[in-house]
Formats: sequence, structure tokens, C-alpha cells
Amino acid sequence: MKMTCERIQAHLRAGGDLDAALEAHLDACLECTEVAAQVEGLGADDGIDIPDLDRVLSAVERSLSADRGVRAWLRDRATRTRILLAGAFCFGLPLVYGIASHRVDIFVYPTTRFVAIFVVLAAILGLTVWAGLRPLHRPALSSTASRALLVVAVGAVVISAAMPAAHALHPESLAGVGDDFPRRAAACFAVGLAIGIPVALAVRLLTRARASWLGAPMMAPLAGVLAANLALHLHCPLVAPEHLLAGHAAVLVPFALAIGFLVLRWGHEAPPQR
Repeated sequence: MKMTCERIQAHLRAGGDLDAALEAHLDACLECTEVAAQVEGLGADDGIDIPDLDRVLSAVERSLSADRGVRAWLRDRATRTRILLAGAFCFGLPLVYGIASHRVDIFVYPTTRFVAIFVVLAAILGLTVWAGLRPLHRPALSSTASRALLVVAVGAVVISAAMPAAHALHPESLAGVGDDFPRRAAACFAVGLAIGIPVALAVRLLTRARASWLGAPMMAPLAGVLAANLALHLHCPLVAPEHLLAGHAAVLVPFALAIGFLVLRWGHEAPPQR
């Protein structure tokens, strides 16, 4: 007998086990995924009271009813599809920009360092997308893992910018200092925002979870920072650490403010802790 969404949700609320078919359905159905996540969360605290339960269920209903149009369609895609869409955008935008306006010092920039920075930023970006779009019915990343990912991402951006100049073999690479510093730093900062903001919005549109600012919601602005720095690494020939910190790594600042907003918002909306 075919299991409808109503039957599946009743099965979940009754504490039924998940088999392969149900797992596949939950990956593709947002409404059933929300119910599965809620049932798992309630099961973790046997002492929850009815007022808290009512508040949580109301929040789930508001979340489901709020999704309309393109956002609802995107969030209703299977997890694999959402990850592929997010990955295509997060990596495609920096790569297209980087290839179209590639750095003029590419042939004298140390290959090992160039590849290492690219691989590290790309790998952390991939982990960020995976963490942000993780299915709600699967165990979420722990707070420790989320904090570790945040620290690693920020550290990679700052350290790659603060390293000594990679070379002094191209005249264009020596610019961006002295009187030229503010203009060139501001230009790269603007490019970073132009890449990072669309990436962050795309990841947020594809993200289903809303349970904690430290979980999936934080990954959207973090993905924007990483994509911006990936694009600037492919594009900007300047190598002075002061330029890289002020023009590239400084893209962290507006996205950090966005994460701060999430802290306040999710802290305000979260049910009181017992």
C-alpha cells in the first residue's frame, strides 16, 4: 500500500522507525521532513510541557505557510538536488568571474601556494554548503562542529590574506599600496560583496532548517565570505598583505554583522530553555 504524506507523518509521530523508502521520501518532501525533525526534537526532552509544544508546532506551521513561489519550490527539492544547485552557484559564480577576469600575474605566482589557497577555500566552502543543506531528519551538526567550521573558515580567510607577499615578479602585483591603497582595497571589497551576497542569498533560499543560528542559517553568510574570497583569489593580482586584509578578508565584516543579526533573531525566537 502506498504511503501518503499523512500516513508517513502519523507513522513518525507514533515513533515509527525510518527505513530506506521513508528516508528517500523525507529527502524530497519538506513537510514530512519538518515533522520528522520536530518529532526527533521533542523526543530528546521527555519533560517538555504543553505550552512549549504548542509554540513549537505553531512555529512549524508558520514556517510551512511562509514558503511560497520560488523559495517553496527550491526548498521542496530533494536534498541532493538542493546541494547540487547550491554548489553550482557557490562555485560557478566565483569561477566564471575568475576566469573572465583572471589575475595577470598567474604565470609568476607560485603554483603550490596558489593551488593550496584555492583548494582550502573551496574545500571549506563545500563543507559549508553541505552543513547548511543537511536534511532535517538527520542528526544536525553539534555546536562544537559548527563552531569549529566557523573558526576554520575565518582562519583560512585571514591567514591566507596575512601571509607575506607571494612574489614581486609582476609590476601590477606591486600596486595597491601608498596613495593607491584605499581605491584598490575598496574596489576588491565591492567585488567581494557583489559575489558573496548572491551566494549567501542562494544558500539561504535552499536552506530548510531554522532551529538554531549556529546551524544551517549561519552557513549562508559563511558561504558568501568563502565564495567572495575564492573569486578575489582568482582575480586580483595584488599581493601586499595590507591590501589582501583590507580588500579581501574585510568582506568578513558585513557577513559577521549578518551572523550577529542571526544570533539576536534566533536567540529572541528560541523557546525558553529549562
